[in-house]
Amino acid sequence: MTTEYVIHPIPLIVLETDMPKMTHLQNYGQKVDTMIYTWYIEGGPKKVCVDTGGSVEILTYRGFPGGKTIQTLEEGLAKWGVKPEDIDIVLFTHLHHDHIALAPQFKKARFIAQKAELEEAPKWNDYPLYKGAFPEDMINAVKIETVEGDSTIVDGIDVMLTPGHTVGTQSVAINTSKGKAIIYGACSVLANFEPDEASKRKGMTVVPPAIHLNIVDAYDSQVRVKEKADIVIPVHEPSFRNVATIPE
Repeated sequence: MTTEYVIHPIPLIVLETDMPKMTHLQNYGQKVDTMIYTWYIEGGPKKVCVDTGGSVEILTYRGFPGGKTIQTLEEGLAKWGVKPEDIDIVLFTHLHHDHIALAPQFKKARFIAQKAELEEAPKWNDYPLYKGAFPEDMINAVKIETVEGDSTIVDGIDVMLTPGHTVGTQSVAINTSKGKAIIYGACSVLANFEPDEASKRKGMTVVPPAIHLNIVDAYDSQVRVKEKADIVIPVHEPSFRNVATIPE
């Protein structure tokens, strides 16, 4: 019998942003609170987190001012009786600073990313649009293992290669009592899965993120996630800020 897990969203930072940065060519004039999380997956013999989050100071330094700290990593994990050094596995959705900055606090964890992400994504640092997007000092701060494509990590937890936002973005599929929950690894909120009427008339079933390296890949990856997931969890969705456990 496949292990069943629950997912604990641990919000670390809130940052107001323009909705069109999240939903490509939609929702002009709207604002949205985006969250930076780590996600603690509980239920199996291994303690697993998805992403490690960052800090307001790092966000500001990287050109994203205005973030507010909700809680520290230690405070968030402590609510579930664990410390960063207790975590066995960290799955990186991708290697942007707000997903990897706190990795050194997970002192005994295995860190896992897609091979394409580790090898190819930092090369975009030389392109003006993405200068510094993949901070090599943070990437090199921990030893990162790689997988290629869709892979099983432990019983009931798989990763899916879902490129587009970056070359090696991965999403995490988790078996739960209410079906498959997928943490979608791209820069997204639930509105990315709710196209407007004009988009629906064109046959769009999702709205790709506005921050992407390849929008066609991003769209196709997101469609795949939507088709496979019973529960979709976009990594920056604000409504999970006050949710203790998924599924509830």
